[in-house]
Amino acid sequence: MGAGLSDSAGKHYYDAGLAFYFSATTALTIGFGDLVPIRWEGRALSIFLGLLGTVFVGVVVACVINGLQNAETH
Repeated sequence: MGAGLSDSAGKHYYDAGLAFYFSATTALTIGFGDLVPIRWEGRALSIFLGLLGTVFVGVVVACVINGLQNAETH
C-alpha cells in the first residue's frame, strides 16, 4: 500500500484536492469519515491534526468572544 486516502469501498485516492478536504474536515473536527488515511503515518498525522485543530478552533472562538466583550464595553 502507498500513501494516500481510502474510502469506505476501499478505493485509494492520491489527489491534492481530496487531501485538502480531508485535512480541513479533520482540523475542524468535523471528520465525516468518508476518507481515511491508508498508512499508520497518515493516521498519526491525522490525530495530531485533529488535536491541533481543536486548539485552533478554541483560540479563534476565544478571540471572537474577547472582541465582542471589548466592543460591548466601549
